[in-house]
Amino acid sequence: MVWGGTRLDDLFRTFRKLGCILTPSADVYEEAGGVLWQLQVHHGYLLRQRSSLANDVRIVLLPVRLGELLSVRIDATFSPFR
Repeated sequence: MVWGGTRLDDLFRTFRKLGCILTPSADVYEEAGGVLWQLQVHHGYLLRQRSSLANDVRIVLLPVRLGELLSVRIDATFSPFR
Protein backbone atom coordinates (compact mmCIF):
# COMPACT_ATOMS: atom_id res chain seq x y z
CA MET A 1 0.00 0.00 0.00
CA VAL A 2 1.33 3.42 -0.88
CA TRP A 3 1.10 6.22 1.65
CA GLY A 4 2.40 8.99 -0.58
CA GLY A 5 6.12 8.28 -0.15
CA THR A 6 6.03 8.90 3.58
CA ARG A 7 8.26 7.56 6.30
CA LEU A 8 5.51 5.03 6.91
CA ASP A 9 6.31 3.53 3.49
CA ASP A 10 9.91 3.13 4.58
CA LEU A 11 8.82 1.45 7.79
CA PHE A 12 6.61 -1.09 5.98
CA ARG A 13 9.31 -1.74 3.39
CA THR A 14 11.80 -2.48 6.17
CA PHE A 15 9.37 -4.80 7.97
CA ARG A 16 8.68 -6.72 4.75
CA LYS A 17 12.38 -6.99 3.95
CA LEU A 18 13.20 -8.34 7.41
CA GLY A 19 10.12 -10.55 7.60
CA CYS A 20 9.01 -8.84 10.81
CA ILE A 21 5.30 -8.50 10.14
CA LEU A 22 3.41 -10.82 12.48
CA THR A 23 -0.21 -11.79 12.24
CA PRO A 24 -2.16 -13.62 14.92
CA SER A 25 -2.89 -17.30 14.29
CA ALA A 26 -6.30 -18.89 14.73
CA ASP A 27 -5.14 -20.08 18.17
CA VAL A 28 -4.42 -16.50 19.24
CA TYR A 29 -7.87 -15.41 18.06
CA GLU A 30 -9.45 -18.29 20.00
CA GLU A 31 -7.47 -17.46 23.13
CA ALA A 32 -8.33 -13.77 22.72
CA GLY A 33 -12.01 -14.71 22.66
CA GLY A 34 -11.59 -16.51 25.97
CA VAL A 35 -9.80 -13.55 27.51
CA LEU A 36 -12.49 -11.15 26.27
CA TRP A 37 -15.20 -13.41 27.67
CA GLN A 38 -13.45 -13.45 31.07
CA LEU A 39 -13.08 -9.67 31.06
CA GLN A 40 -16.77 -9.31 30.32
CA VAL A 41 -18.13 -11.95 32.71
CA HIS A 42 -15.74 -11.66 35.64
CA HIS A 43 -14.68 -8.01 35.46
CA GLY A 44 -17.76 -6.33 34.03
CA TYR A 45 -16.26 -4.97 30.82
CA LEU A 46 -18.87 -3.92 28.28
CA LEU A 47 -17.19 -5.09 25.09
CA ARG A 48 -19.59 -3.27 22.80
CA GLN A 49 -18.41 -0.03 24.38
CA ARG A 50 -14.74 -1.06 24.27
CA SER A 51 -14.37 -2.39 20.72
CA SER A 52 -10.63 -1.63 20.61
CA LEU A 53 -10.13 -4.02 23.53
CA ALA A 54 -10.14 -6.99 21.11
CA ASN A 55 -7.11 -5.51 19.34
CA ASP A 56 -5.41 -4.82 22.67
CA VAL A 57 -5.88 -8.46 23.70
CA ARG A 58 -4.34 -9.70 20.45
CA ILE A 59 -1.44 -7.25 20.83
CA VAL A 60 -0.74 -8.74 24.27
CA LEU A 61 -1.22 -12.40 23.31
CA LEU A 62 0.79 -12.56 20.08
CA PRO A 63 4.28 -11.96 21.54
CA VAL A 64 3.46 -14.08 24.59
CA ARG A 65 2.52 -16.99 22.29
CA LEU A 66 5.85 -16.54 20.49
CA GLY A 67 7.73 -16.71 23.78
CA GLU A 68 8.60 -13.03 23.68
CA LEU A 69 8.30 -10.34 26.31
CA LEU A 70 5.92 -7.46 25.72
CA SER A 71 6.79 -4.23 27.48
CA VAL A 72 4.14 -1.53 27.63
CA ARG A 73 3.49 1.49 29.76
CA ILE A 74 0.54 0.52 31.91
CA ASP A 75 -2.23 3.01 31.37
CA ALA A 76 -5.97 2.73 30.96
CA THR A 77 -5.52 0.75 27.73
CA PHE A 78 -3.47 -2.11 29.14
CA SER A 79 -4.55 -2.04 32.80
CA PRO A 80 -6.83 -5.10 32.38
CA PHE A 81 -3.74 -7.19 31.56
CA ARG A 82 -1.80 -6.59 34.75
